[in-house]
Amino acid sequence: MTMTKRAWMLATVAVLLFAGVAVLAWRIDRHGESDVALFPDPTARTEHRLQVVKLAIEQFVQNRGRQPASLEELSSGAKTFRQEPRREDGWGRPISYRSLVNGYQLMSAGKDGVPNTADDIVLTVPAPPSR
Repeated sequence: MTMTKRAWMLATVAVLLFAGVAVLAWRIDRHGESDVALFPDPTARTEHRLQVVKLAIEQFVQNRGRQPASLEELSSGAKTFRQEPRREDGWGRPISYRSLVNGYQLMSAGKDGVPNTADDIVLTVPAPPSR
């Protein structure tokens, strides 16, 4: 397999994954369905919400050309969603956002509510490669 075919396959897989998460987020937003019904387990609900916030951040970056300074900025940047994404985890606690030198990190303190413990749910998103 040539590198071009491999790159094409990876790009296709990435687009399909992105589209799947986007469709699910749209379905929840469009039909007013609660993600609690779709994700009764708080851990799964938190993982889903992190992905939805990630999509909103990607839309924000596309619209503004920069990462948001905080999650509160998403309310004006996530025009794809009818409502701004939920910024709390499956236990009702705030999702934390931290900008990194090469990307950003979203984190839930997990079931115990204590940051930096084994049950934390962390999504680290690298910055896209420079062109």
